[in-house]
Amino acid sequence: MRKTYKHQGGIGAVGTVVVFLIFCLPVLVSLVVISRIKNSRSVTQTTQDTTTQNQDSEVTLKGISLSPKSYEAEDFTNFLKTVNQNGSVLTWAGKWTDLQSGGGAPFTIVKLGVNYEYTPIVITGSDSWSESDGTEFISTIKNFAENYKPKYLGLGNEVNILNEKDPLSYQIFTQIFKDAVSAVHQVSPDTKVFVVFQYEKLNGLKGGLFGGVNDESKNDWRLLDDFSNADIIAFTTYPYIIFNNPSDIPEDYYSRIRAHTNKSTAFTELGWPSETVTTGYESTPQVQADFITHFADLTRELKAKFVIWPFLYDQNIQKPFDTDGLIDSAGNPKPALNVWRGISL
Repeated sequence: MRKTYKHQGGIGAVGTVVVFLIFCLPVLVSLVVISRIKNSRSVTQTTQDTTTQNQDSEVTLKGISLSPKSYEAEDFTNFLKTVNQNGSVLTWAGKWTDLQSGGGAPFTIVKLGVNYEYTPIVITGSDSWSESDGTEFISTIKNFAENYKPKYLGLGNEVNILNEKDPLSYQIFTQIFKDAVSAVHQVSPDTKVFVVFQYEKLNGLKGGLFGGVNDESKNDWRLLDDFSNADIIAFTTYPYIIFNNPSDIPEDYYSRIRAHTNKSTAFTELGWPSETVTTGYESTPQVQADFITHFADLTRELKAKFVIWPFLYDQNIQKPFDTDGLIDSAGNPKPALNVWRGISL
């Protein structure tokens, strides 16, 4: 986020990695797909088969985002092989226009889901919207849903930040969203469509590493009402931007969601660094591991549909997100890795 560290613009912290993927992954995708897709099932059936397990279960799914050690073929394939050791979900987040090419990162994770035994989740967003985007966006999303029948599909990432930066774009998107959800359900009735909010800012917490002022009286909970036909309300949450220690997070920090919506919930990104960010925001690998346990305790009663840790490996991105991985850039596991793998959410 420039001065405030956080990447904005509607694609979340994970989106920092996505820009690289869009331009560099297609060749790798072709190699991996050719070598790994050995069955002749249709893509639609592949996705349906992958997501059958736990389809009606109340157990919260967990997973990670697309975050390999590197994008060399060996590292990328090894990452895919370990996805299901860290949960049962793999996510990708990026701009909706990336779904127009028919290739690249979002299509890779969908097509390879059955081979590597994970449920793929695609999340789309944009920096800005105009009324002329509506028809093309809805057509793109509808085609994707019809071809792949995803169990979950994210439309709009950290939309409260979009409202903060460009209120007109936000208003246009809320109208487009309603029609897009209807279009998705028309061709893929079982797909659960969700929208994503940045949780700290939603609560009016804009101080700390954000660089502003914490004022919970200036929260944006009212924005949830703009997405009344969403199946799920999802959140990104990086509480270390505001709180110095996991134990500083209020006991009702996440349970208060139920005061504002009865819809199903999910967390598409949550994180805590393993190293100190700056004075007053100290951390260690053990503190990162402790956060996972504390988060589980604070959110278990929500019975979220899924919870995603943003990075398996530390990524070469801006602070404070560069040490949010469960494994360091050299490939050394952190204490948080085993905690994540063993935790029930």
